[in-house]
Amino acid sequence: MKREISKKDPDNLEEIVKSLTNEENVNVFLARQRLRFTKGNLNSQEMKDSMYLNLHIAAHNINGIANTLSIQKLHSLLEFIKENNIDIMAISETNIDYH
Repeated sequence: MKREISKKDPDNLEEIVKSLTNEENVNVFLARQRLRFTKGNLNSQEMKDSMYLNLHIAAHNINGIANTLSIQKLHSLLEFIKENNIDIMAISETNIDYH
């Protein structure tokens, strides 16, 4: 199921981030944390399986996030993160003007 970004205000970063937040991911994380600290589960197979998670890491040079059109770049980046299940995204900026 693909979630759509709100069409109300494309410049509202809070609205974009909120629309891409997945409550299910938070619930899965909390369930794993509870499992780790439940007495008697220290050596169970379920406990061992929960310790090894997939972690998706990506890096991107945003190339000009400081300009006024950057909200579209950020929006596209957030869409990419959601569609590819990226857990950690490193954003770099190599085009910095110090004037």
